[in-house]
Amino acid sequence: MHTESAIRPSLEAVRAACAAAGHPERAFQVVQVTGTNGKTSTARIIDQLLRAEAVRTALYTSPPLLCDSERIVLDGTRISKSELAAARAAAQKAATVARVTLTAFEELTLACFIHLRDASIDVAVLEVGMGGRWDATSAANPAVAVITSVGLDHQAFLGDTIEEIAFDKSHIIKAGSSVILGESVQNPPGLADIFLKRATSFGLHPRCVTADSFTINASAPTATEFSVTTPHEHYRDLRVAGAAYQASNTATALFAAEAALGRALDPQLVRTAVTQMTFPGRFEVLREDPLLVFDGSHNPAAAALLAQQLQETAVQLGQKPVIVLGILADKDAAGIIAALAPVAAGFIVIEAPGPRALPAAQLAQLVTTITGSAPLAVVSNVPEVDILREVLKMTGKQPVVVTGSLSLYPLLQSLRPVTTNVVAA
Repeated sequence: MHTESAIRPSLEAVRAACAAAGHPERAFQVVQVTGTNGKTSTARIIDQLLRAEAVRTALYTSPPLLCDSERIVLDGTRISKSELAAARAAAQKAATVARVTLTAFEELTLACFIHLRDASIDVAVLEVGMGGRWDATSAANPAVAVITSVGLDHQAFLGDTIEEIAFDKSHIIKAGSSVILGESVQNPPGLADIFLKRATSFGLHPRCVTADSFTINASAPTATEFSVTTPHEHYRDLRVAGAAYQASNTATALFAAEAALGRALDPQLVRTAVTQMTFPGRFEVLREDPLLVFDGSHNPAAAALLAQQLQETAVQLGQKPVIVLGILADKDAAGIIAALAPVAAGFIVIEAPGPRALPAAQLAQLVTTITGSAPLAVVSNVPEVDILREVLKMTGKQPVVVTGSLSLYPLLQSLRPVTTNVVAA
């Protein structure tokens, strides 16, 4: 049994259900990844790097872009619908035996643990759903605890300040963990001290990715060339089909993969693995001429990173992009708009799918108030499947960026047959 939308500050229920299931979360090594931004990409890169080293891996990510089965991936292959159904049934049975009620996320996480145990994988890369202290993935004890970044998001659950949010995320650090702190954790000054304090309480010494850990040699909207220096190796001539900020995520992933293996990785295998990476929903280029990009930035910190990338892209293209914006009502829409306004040729406002969406009229008013100019267009009362086609008719040959929420991602599916260079989720 589960309660669909519940979120609660406790691990008691999921731990009891894990015990009833025979503690599947203890059957494999765990690399746990949290962070306000960058955690999905970093988790995916860690998985790819370990698989390149012939490690049997599993990857568990949040949230889904299209369906739950994409969230559990074994050795690069998604769990099938029948396998997911069987694992969920086993999780429900364990909850019944333990006499607890699981939230939907707790049930899915336990189902993941059960399936991974039965598949005899070596390492599970688990992306935290939210925060860290009470997240269901924290029922497992990580051999490697990774924090990619800290920013303001989910304040209703994690705290009103960046320090409170960092404190919550710091709880993925447990006795015996190797701790990896991403470059973004170093800013603002003193933020890393929250994680260092937690690590020190267990006698742990974190490894910190800094701005000196990687060097970007060249970047374009569709690729970034860089090198990374880790505690074990200098990885040269890396090329990723992604935005420049993926260099930082790759550096964090390399630190984490080395910690999981206790050694350097094969540089040639790393180069191949990184080259093969795709990042669905993260500065995903769906069309190159004219440029069409989707990016799921849904908080001001992520929007600021996107703006930095778009500033470079505008220089390369000779013009700013039109930004198609849809945001959920519980997000900091004003902060997102303010971050993107300097790099936008203008905004086209749409309504994100689902009941949590900020109404298009309210979003349009925010755009007008913050930028001093009305949106180029407000697209509403159009069937979801046709929204982006309608937008692209308006923009013609201008570069376009669709952003504001990962919930917009399903809207892209109507464009798949007519776009190029598309990477499946």
